[in-house]
Amino acid sequence: MHRALPLLLLCAAAHAAEVAQFRAEVFGAEWRATRGDAALVAVPPATNGWGSAFADGGGVSFAATNGVASPLSFDIGTTGSVARALIVADCAEARPWASLLDAPVGAALAPRAFEWEVVRFEESNCLGAVAVSVDGLSDAAMPVDGAPHLVEISFSEPVSADDLYLGGHPATPAWSRAWRGRVFETLFCFGEPSEKDADALRAYLSLRWRLGLDFDSPPDIAARLRALGVDPGALYATILILR
Repeated sequence: MHRALPLLLLCAAAHAAEVAQFRAEVFGAEWRATRGDAALVAVPPATNGWGSAFADGGGVSFAATNGVASPLSFDIGTTGSVARALIVADCAEARPWASLLDAPVGAALAPRAFEWEVVRFEESNCLGAVAVSVDGLSDAAMPVDGAPHLVEISFSEPVSADDLYLGGHPATPAWSRAWRGRVFETLFCFGEPSEKDADALRAYLSLRWRLGLDFDSPPDIAARLRALGVDPGALYATILILR
């Protein structure tokens, strides 16, 4: 039975956002969030030539045997709107209009088809509705080097969860708009995070995936992550030394 993402409790001490965290090591027939009931499921392939996403090299690969995999979308029972997404991904096999995250406003990557072309987000579709950064740099190119990078997408107006697609879009032919690479971890923010919460999310992803990015790390980062619904693992274990 499909279940909705738990509602955020509204109180003075609550955070402005709750995060649905998807880590590649728990990818299966459906990709369930580490906490809560949210899940990403494959969009049923029709006649567009989609294969299936699969676990590969510590990530979820969309480079199936036929070259592309079905995009993933939120479980039909998931409610709420996403204000921001932080995605650790690589792009090793660029194709025109490959799509990392598709939404009604068109937050889509346009990797280069040839070595001399610059890889940038397709601004013509964004219409000022999204702000995109790669490794903390606004409007930066997405390296096609097979290494993980942090892509952050902020929507000016939150997008309904059921309008988001990770890894492509089901209404377009697989050969023309599908992600050719892997996704290692994705954080979907249901609600706009505060700046310190956003700093905590960026610092966590940089440390966990050894990206070496210079993000501010709040002193209470472990508490912030857990309050947002993110499992940081053992990254911020506290050791008490009794004297």
